[in-house]
Amino acid sequence: PPPPGLTQPPPPPVMVPPNSVTVSLWGVSGEAWNPRGRVVDYSYAGYMAGESPLPQYPVTTNVKDYGAQGNGATDDTAAFEAAIAATRSGAIFVPAGRYVISRQLVISASGVVMRGAGPALTTLYFSRSLTQIYGQTWQGYGWLPGNQSDYKNGPGLIRFAGPSSLNLAGVGKTQLGVMDPITDATLLTVVTAPARKGDVVLFVANSAALSPGMWVTLALSDVDSTLLLDLYAGVPPPQAGGGCTFQCVNERRVMRFHSRLYAVRPGYVVLERPLPYNVSTLWQPELHAFLPGIQQSGIEELRIDMRLEQYQGHLLEEGWNGVEFAGAAHCWTRNVHVYNSDNPVTVWMSSFVTITDSVWSRTSRRGQFDCHHAVNVTWSQDVLVSNWRVNMRCVHDISGYAWNNGVVFSNGTGTDMNLDHHRLFPFATLWSNLNIGTGTRVWLSGGEPWWGSFSAAYTTYYNIRGTRPITVSPASNNGPMGNWLNIQWGPNDRWDAVSAASQGWYREGTVSDDRPAWPTDLQQAMRVTRQQRFSQLGREAASVSRPLQQSQQSTSTNGTSSPPPR
Repeated sequence: PPPPGLTQPPPPPVMVPPNSVTVSLWGVSGEAWNPRGRVVDYSYAGYMAGESPLPQYPVTTNVKDYGAQGNGATDDTAAFEAAIAATRSGAIFVPAGRYVISRQLVISASGVVMRGAGPALTTLYFSRSLTQIYGQTWQGYGWLPGNQSDYKNGPGLIRFAGPSSLNLAGVGKTQLGVMDPITDATLLTVVTAPARKGDVVLFVANSAALSPGMWVTLALSDVDSTLLLDLYAGVPPPQAGGGCTFQCVNERRVMRFHSRLYAVRPGYVVLERPLPYNVSTLWQPELHAFLPGIQQSGIEELRIDMRLEQYQGHLLEEGWNGVEFAGAAHCWTRNVHVYNSDNPVTVWMSSFVTITDSVWSRTSRRGQFDCHHAVNVTWSQDVLVSNWRVNMRCVHDISGYAWNNGVVFSNGTGTDMNLDHHRLFPFATLWSNLNIGTGTRVWLSGGEPWWGSFSAAYTTYYNIRGTRPITVSPASNNGPMGNWLNIQWGPNDRWDAVSAASQGWYREGTVSDDRPAWPTDLQQAMRVTRQQRFSQLGREAASVSRPLQQSQQSTSTNGTSSPPPR
């Protein structure tokens, strides 16, 4: 039977506006899409895999009942902490007012939302940074030597993380870090045969613990850089960029992919979704139970103000950090505006999170830069950041980093925005329907050079426009097999044809005000066409008749792949 969420009737025929620009990798309504091709499927990004709207929980708690004043002068931290501790489910309501908060707030219960009366009415004012609350070791989480802030990327002053992630740094210290949801205890079975990008069948050692409709996580480990090269689609990084040599080689269970099981048969399973990358038995592929630390929680309809202070500089952040999701799934922010923050939103080791209707801004200029990242998504899958506006200048405005898979940034605007891949193999990121402003640094990315190219393979930039045509070219180590589709290129753009050839880049479509992209947003188009596009996956046939098991050589040679069809 069709899986849950895929039983709706097909959409009516599409009427394409005149003068619209389509691309051959998609067509009009996905008829040209290829599950083995250059553009992966992004229809599952966001809350509940895109199959349900964000919920509206009933109010169960009101911070006023716990003594909150909301007068802009009284410290309301204790009242908020008490309201959070008392709430097992439902909405914690924060009525109109300005609430002074002086400590980190942590929500660890699933099914809890903090809700204001709207960002024009409810403001949480943080009077102290993480440095001022907890101090600094200046070890940058211990990842790198040197004088780097403990709070350069997080945690948030409002933090969503499950009970198993409480007090990882010790009682009374900063709440940071997260317990990995993938452990030996979550292992269900191992994958026993290779599979190709676009396949839906995985052969397994034992299917007894599996059942149709359950969510599972496919985890891959690197072995002697063979997985790393395959995540580059077999295209070595350019000499100027170099490969990854630190925190990547032989790392365990680093690449992850979630899918419901369409069918379970003796010795194999049929996935609901096509694989976004190859699977080799070299990479110790495993299927795990999908057990995030916190689910169905969020924050909505309010404004967050940090006390206005000078931005201390790149990697020297004071810890004026906004909202964080750690080890979360099916969580969200909705209509939350964050001002004067070093890192307004951070999502890491999380899945199916939606960040929507956001404003990240400042009340006054904080220096040469106003922030580190406006939003940073790290080691996460199927996260959707949509409908947002950046009204300040960050070192890295919109960032995807470290082992991401299928993260989407869509329907956003900025003044001179950069779309930052922060290295360590963010795979197949989608940037869709963005107005990047003046566009002087649109492709500018960061991260340490020993983490390899800025991105792994199959990044797709779609319908990227600005206040003027884009003329700058990506760096040669932007990442292999990237797609630039329906971009507002200028007539004299400086596209790097040499790097494009060596790295397998693909460019198609130039848009303008009188020649708009169709569809406008590729992720939304994928969502509404999922059912008919997935009819080509062969799930039904594989559910009825056991498919042939592929040999290792038919999928890869020494763990590396050939470029896919268009």
